[in-house]
Amino acid sequence: MTLLEIARRWREQNGYAGRGGVIVLFHGEVQSWVNELRNREQWQPGCVAIDE
Repeated sequence: MTLLEIARRWREQNGYAGRGGVIVLFHGEVQSWVNELRNREQWQPGCVAIDE
């Protein structure tokens, strides 16, 4: 499963589809949903943010 598919599935299962924002993943696991990616320097190196 790709990171895009993981993010899409998480949005659908948790009621975030259509809400915009980004899903942040680390090592293929969802870490958070945020409405915008701020303070990116505070995220662990290797995190991936996927915009809706």
